[in-house]
Amino acid sequence: MVFQQFTPDGIPQLRPGAFPPRRVSKQPLRARFLAAGFLFAPGRFVEEVPYDPELYFMGEESAMTVRAFTHGYDLFHPAETIIWHDYIRADARKHWGDHSDAADVPSPWSKLDEVSRRKVRRLLLGEPVESFGLGQARTVKEYEAYAGLSFRYKKAQRYTLRGDEPPNPDSPADWPDKIYPWIATIRFTREQIPEGSLDDPMLWSLSILDRAGFEVCHRDVDPEELTPLAGAAGELAIICEFPSDAIPANWTLWPLTRSGQWLRKFGGQLSDEDFAIVSNED
Repeated sequence: MVFQQFTPDGIPQLRPGAFPPRRVSKQPLRARFLAAGFLFAPGRFVEEVPYDPELYFMGEESAMTVRAFTHGYDLFHPAETIIWHDYIRADARKHWGDHSDAADVPSPWSKLDEVSRRKVRRLLLGEPVESFGLGQARTVKEYEAYAGLSFRYKKAQRYTLRGDEPPNPDSPADWPDKIYPWIATIRFTREQIPEGSLDDPMLWSLSILDRAGFEVCHRDVDPEELTPLAGAAGELAIICEFPSDAIPANWTLWPLTRSGQWLRKFGGQLSDEDFAIVSNED
């Protein structure tokens, strides 16, 4: 599990990632996050860090990660890929469909998710929660130093964004101040996009790279953002905001259809007019 970005309410959003290049060791790789669908530990784990039934969806793995770490557990990935998760499953029902406003359920998924997110946010900030809280073996601050994250400022170090093996190198206490909020305009033409990209998209995967070729932003462009592009003529554009300590330089878009088909990647360069640091001044 690799850090992708912080949600607006400050919860880490994760994605699968490849092992670091040139890694040949058969020893387990230290991890920043645990995967709820692939979690193995001594049996006492379920007593010491029991699953929180109040968590709904977003933040489940981040909360379990920090709780496990503060209870004294170390986190590892196996040295090779031994299982896959078919996440798309276009023909399968999703939990938000079963718990919609129209469904006959005590609370819709949106309400359950809202309550869950608030609890996860308090937990990550080290604030007291009513149940299923932090351990005493290590602190949230120690986890942040290990993982290269700041929950309060919703920022991640470049070492973390690259997915390099933790613990992160020592950093000055003011490292979040060196990461600036950028806004970039991704411009392209209709001729650049693969055929079928806007017919029934699941998402477009967006990567923005710095001048050294390191990824400074990776996020999914949802169908709601893509809908206005379907009927547009001429130059098309997607707006992206992200934090980074490096100047953005290039971008890549990779369309995914609802049938689960990844189409051809396409990309380009960012000109000086395409990006800027967002000012906090009114």
